[in-house]
Amino acid sequence: MIIKDINIISFGKLKNKKIALSESLNVIYGKNESGKTTVSSFIEAMLYSFPPRSDRAKYLPWDASPAAGEMTIATPKGDISLYRRFGPTPKGDVLEPKDFPPEGLIPPDRESYRKSIYSKEGMASDFGTTSNIDKRISNLITSGEESSGVNDAIKNLEKLRRSLNSGNKLKELENKISLLENEYSHARGEQIRTACTKEEISEKRKVLKAMEQKAREAEKALNHSRKTKLEELEGSIRVQSEYIASFPECSAPPAKPPLLNTSLIFYIICSLAVFIACFFIRPVLSPFALLPLVIYAAVYFTKFIKYKKAAKSFLAKAGCSSFEEYDSMCMELLSAKEYYHALLKEKSDLVSLSAIAPANNIYKDILSLKTEIEALEASVTTQSRDLTVIKEELDYTRSLRLDLSKKLEAVRVALEGFNHAKASIATDFIPKVTEKAMEYLNLIAPKDGRLVKLSEDMSLFVSDPIRQEIGAYSFGFREEMYICFRIAWAEYLYGEDFPLIFDDPFLGSDDYREKALIDLFYALSKKRQVIIFTNRKNDYFKQLKCNWVDISPTNDV
Repeated sequence: MIIKDINIISFGKLKNKKIALSESLNVIYGKNESGKTTVSSFIEAMLYSFPPRSDRAKYLPWDASPAAGEMTIATPKGDISLYRRFGPTPKGDVLEPKDFPPEGLIPPDRESYRKSIYSKEGMASDFGTTSNIDKRISNLITSGEESSGVNDAIKNLEKLRRSLNSGNKLKELENKISLLENEYSHARGEQIRTACTKEEISEKRKVLKAMEQKAREAEKALNHSRKTKLEELEGSIRVQSEYIASFPECSAPPAKPPLLNTSLIFYIICSLAVFIACFFIRPVLSPFALLPLVIYAAVYFTKFIKYKKAAKSFLAKAGCSSFEEYDSMCMELLSAKEYYHALLKEKSDLVSLSAIAPANNIYKDILSLKTEIEALEASVTTQSRDLTVIKEELDYTRSLRLDLSKKLEAVRVALEGFNHAKASIATDFIPKVTEKAMEYLNLIAPKDGRLVKLSEDMSLFVSDPIRQEIGAYSFGFREEMYICFRIAWAEYLYGEDFPLIFDDPFLGSDDYREKALIDLFYALSKKRQVIIFTNRKNDYFKQLKCNWVDISPTNDV
């Protein structure tokens, strides 16, 4: 893969910035804060977009327009014109072509990119393994494809082994199987009792069937009797209703005017007293004292005549000759109505009783027998279910034990294989990286008795008898040493198909070491693309005729 050119439409502080790159050595120069880091971040974002949690907002234009850019990549199968537009969130991103990147075109993830072909100022020591780098190493050592990196695989297998047998699961399963076998043996002994219970249920069902048949016949006879009785009652009710309808309507007879009452007696006494007084005092006025009595008698006889007429008319309507006969008729009507209501109640009670099963002894016996059968059936069902559940649980536990044993054995075999692969990395891959890095380091700084090595955990150590710690060396030497190991690391991982990108690699170098590093980068650029970001002006670059790109606001080359 070769980056041919980049076109920053809008990214961070840069707008409409076009940079053409050569296939060999490229130096992107700029003063501090001129945008070198922005350009390197742009290349990374074009290849991998932004990570989920990132400083995306840092590179979005202040005018709220989207960041965007283009980059042309040369591949063995032809050039790819890559376009990306970055929104405030990943949902607003646009990528063309959508299937970018093709398999094997770039390091498979951002972390692998940052730990191999890309080196940032002061971070050259940050190289090592990721799951994809482990996979790459495994593929370089063996011809087969690995499903994951060696180190990750070993860690995952160790974790799996611990989780599989945490709390001694295999022993627990053995103990559980023993308990279930004892329980199953006991349950099998209960099968004899269950067979006897089933036979008892069968006999009781036969008795129940006979009792239910007898109850149905009795109920049928009772229903027939009820039906006959109900028909008789309906006939009596109809006759009684007609009998009641034959009576005239009984109402209150006219009231007979009273001959004497308290006020009249008092009035008579007063009149007699006045009469006696007048008779002895003034006899001429005594007849006038009796005049009110004569008037009252006339009024009374008038009312009495009206009463006699009303009574005669009332008795004529009632069809009676006297009030005694009328009272007798009313009593007879009342008795007829009471008898009618009694017949209605008897019918209602009969209908209500016919709507429910007869509560006789045979039904009580049937209910009791059904309860006994249900209890026996529940006992049989429980025994059968328990036995089945025990057998299923026993078989399942045995399968778990067998499966766990197989898994533990598979993990053991896999661990042996991956540990062998790890040993191969330690004895084959790492020594090769170390040897190549030392060649590069000796080109920059003569050996002088120093020997730097790469350990299995990707850390550096020194076998120098005087200065055995990396920290005992100068910052500049450590940076140069890390850069050499980074170059060797990237070469063995990805060969010459990928560019090497360095952001300020001369951070701690003096003039001599800077020239030596430039010579190394120039030598590397004859076989692969090298891109260097720097704020250092060195005329030596011009002598090498490299691709010099000045992105400073003012060109003072």
